[in-house]
Amino acid sequence: MLVGILVSILLAVLGLLIKHFKCDWLISGYNTMPEYKKKNVDVDGLRRFVGNNLLFMSVILLQAFYSNHTGRSTLFVLMLAVFMGYALYTAFKAQTFDKNPRSKNEKRVLFLVMGIVSVILLGSFGMVLYGGRAPEILVTSEYLEIGGMYGVRQPMKDIAEVALKDSIPQITRKINGYNAGGIKKGAFYLEGLGRGTLFLQSSDGPFIFITTGDSFIIINFRDSRKTEELYNNIQSNR
Repeated sequence: MLVGILVSILLAVLGLLIKHFKCDWLISGYNTMPEYKKKNVDVDGLRRFVGNNLLFMSVILLQAFYSNHTGRSTLFVLMLAVFMGYALYTAFKAQTFDKNPRSKNEKRVLFLVMGIVSVILLGSFGMVLYGGRAPEILVTSEYLEIGGMYGVRQPMKDIAEVALKDSIPQITRKINGYNAGGIKKGAFYLEGLGRGTLFLQSSDGPFIFITTGDSFIIINFRDSRKTEELYNNIQSNR
């Protein structure tokens, strides 16, 4: 949350400096133009456009990080998508204030760069959206299979204990996994327990603790009833 606040403040300050204090050297692309090309740029319109958009983006980003902090993963993903889309729109639209004629090669490079950025942003959004989905879990008398990102297939014979608890130890660090909006998937270190695998859709209990020899798996859903149903299903198949 602190990182989100600092980045949002930085965007807001940049927006104010560009819009109201005419700090044109902060506008990427314009600041490196030769003087004869700057004369063909609607700099007043560019300042207002970039300044307003940076201010708007700072609010969106702050809302995204606040949603992440409070565990509202759906709103977090939505705000992140809006932020990325608006950043792309800002970069593309800002080019229209430049009235300098462009060669065919310059146009090709511009569209190539915008295309690459679009693919990266869409790919990032897709990963966030995919990572936020609740895992599909299959329970049989032979194994427990957790699908999706960082999924595992755990033989029932290797499960030493299954317990339902209201809280979990503090998560000290992520090793390899997904962590956004209260959703945690993958390998994490927990205080007093060491390394284990988490599939958490909520920071609130209950939590299913599955002990597997020298490691563990912890699972829960936003709906506590669904967590309890899965716990009962695992117990009945052991």
